[in-house]
Amino acid sequence: MNAPLIAHFARHWWVLLVYGLIGLGFGVACFVAPGASVVALVWSFGLMALFEGALSAVALFSGPSGFGKAWLALYALASLAFGALALARPLAIADALILLLGLWLVVGGVLRIFWSVALRKAIGNEWSLALSGLLVLGLGALLLLYPRVAVVGLVWWIGFGALVFGLLQVFVALRVRRLSRLRV
Repeated sequence: MNAPLIAHFARHWWVLLVYGLIGLGFGVACFVAPGASVVALVWSFGLMALFEGALSAVALFSGPSGFGKAWLALYALASLAFGALALARPLAIADALILLLGLWLVVGGVLRIFWSVALRKAIGNEWSLALSGLLVLGLGALLLLYPRVAVVGLVWWIGFGALVFGLLQVFVALRVRRLSRLRV
């Protein structure tokens, strides 16, 4: 038993509660306002990219780099460009990411189907690989045909995860709070 760690959590149980409430709030927001939630997520990525780009630009001029100045400059420019686009056009960036995911899934589905045909004499139940290929291909096609619906669906999944996370954090916070009362 790690008594210092338990004592630390017992004193700061409310931090877990705050994380849980934030998770619950974000989860509810994903279901109530999925469009705004998409914008918030893309802006978060955009801000992170801008910060990364700025740090990389500073590192570019502050001394030697282990990767070479050209790679660091390319990374800084790509990060700054993505960050600026994400802040200026968040829905377009979300659509572009869904379209790229859709293309990747279509290619992956077609390859799984080809692999199942190539493996049909070497393994049994190659139909399972072909079926997985059809499912991936179908999902990719749906993403390409209905990118906005896919974005909302993704936000709902993220919202569901945030709700589960929030509930678990609140549950743990209340248990740790009870522990803190016993130890005082």
